[in-house]
Amino acid sequence: MVDNNINNSFKQVYDILQYTDINLINKIPTKFIEFLKENMNVKYNSNINADLDIDKQPLLKESEAIIYLIYKSYWATDDEKIDLDNKYRMELLQNNEKKDIKIKNINEIFEHRNNRNKRNNNLIVIPKQSLLIKIFNKIKRISMRFLNIKKD
Repeated sequence: MVDNNINNSFKQVYDILQYTDINLINKIPTKFIEFLKENMNVKYNSNINADLDIDKQPLLKESEAIIYLIYKSYWATDDEKIDLDNKYRMELLQNNEKKDIKIKNINEIFEHRNNRNKRNNNLIVIPKQSLLIKIFNKIKRISMRFLNIKKD
């Protein structure tokens, strides 16, 4: 499934590049475009509409990532690259904070479970008996039964 998505995204990106200004295309290395062309799923219908803006297209996540890579690597100015890096760092921090909150909540759940288990561990401890004592007690019980039978 992942391989299909990436090959489908290569097709989407290649189709988008077909509608892109030639001056922008010339900034992309030909080897990269050849790579897309060689590895795209030619049977995939990407549904790219030349009349719609790129942000209104139904793109795969992988396609968005490739377009971001192309934009940042070949089309963006130095100032835009800095802005993109800052935005990426902020999103990363926000995602890490969300993960930290989730981890904290999970840790609280486990801590609650551990505390509950500690409270329920008030079991009676039975001292371990040696083998000789067990045998002696067994003989004693058998003899008591035998004596009770004889009395009747």
